[in-house]
Amino acid sequence: MNKGCSLSLLPITLVYLLAAVMLVAAGAVAAPAPGSVDINRATVAELRELPFVGEVRARAIVEYRRQQGPFAGLDELLASSAVGSRTLEAIRPYLRPLGADGAAAPAAGGGDEEEAAPADDAEDEPRTAVNISRLIVTQPGQLQLLCDQDYYPVLLNFLQNANRRIAVATFVFRATDWAGNRASRIADELLAAARRGVEVEVLLENSTFDEDLRREHQRLARTLRRGGIKVRFGPEDTTTHTKVALIDQRFVLLGSHNLTHSALSSNHECSLLVDSQELAGQLRSYLAGL
Repeated sequence: MNKGCSLSLLPITLVYLLAAVMLVAAGAVAAPAPGSVDINRATVAELRELPFVGEVRARAIVEYRRQQGPFAGLDELLASSAVGSRTLEAIRPYLRPLGADGAAAPAAGGGDEEEAAPADDAEDEPRTAVNISRLIVTQPGQLQLLCDQDYYPVLLNFLQNANRRIAVATFVFRATDWAGNRASRIADELLAAARRGVEVEVLLENSTFDEDLRREHQRLARTLRRGGIKVRFGPEDTTTHTKVALIDQRFVLLGSHNLTHSALSSNHECSLLVDSQELAGQLRSYLAGL
């Protein structure tokens, strides 16, 4: 290639093709046989053999499948946020067609063992969540920075996968009737968790400094209580500015995000995900004293 020639001038599909050719020539890619991969049963290791699918993307596909159920069609991979249109076209030849029920067509001599799911109640098992930019995998003692819109999908993932206890404390919880309101989606997930037997507790701001917010929280409290959620209010003479979520007495999400649509969709906010039973216990004691 001439010195003046830049990859940026080449069509993007040609760049992908050249990259694939170079990887195969170097022995770095061992592509599976055409039509041999069952997207609804493939393990992370099997998915990693596909072109342009690394560890993060493979785990995101498996996590999406675990949460949403089997893929009904290959194009549904685009909904996982882990696969773009160019990646799908690159891997499509290696994927087995899916039937109307989402089951892959049988492959001759192929096994159909599904990857075992981790135990939900294992105290030291990592937990995964897909946010906008990357797959989050927790390990005990780890911290993850969640800025801006990264926070909302991770909070959703943890609420959906909670199996014992959820505690949420927030300064503003503005759940409206608008169908796209993200705070309302959080309220719905809290109610869903209560229905499946998770102990859910919510602490809301109740100071007399903002009567409109106080009334709004009282309306929300009535809805949550009807769904079996324990709702408490902070003291009237002191603003409760805390924004924290505790999941299964182990996972802590805390920072600047209020539970409002703007905070969860467009504001500049920063919060942390901390995998720590000790910190979760300390914060639970703190919240109990408010």
